[in-house]
Amino acid sequence: MVRISVRISEYYYEYMEKLVRMGLFKSKSEILREAINIFIEYELNKNQVINKYGEYSE
Repeated sequence: MVRISVRISEYYYEYMEKLVRMGLFKSKSEILREAINIFIEYELNKNQVINKYGEYSE
């Protein structure tokens, strides 16, 4: 696994701390990994739709 460093707002940091205290996640790192996984899945799905149907335009 590769280690990276990120800067986040204090609001997000405190909310992540709360999620860990509530026992929903084991660590803040776990939250960030989950968020990255969700984002990448979203982007992959979006790109599949774009590749199939073309760019969305209003």
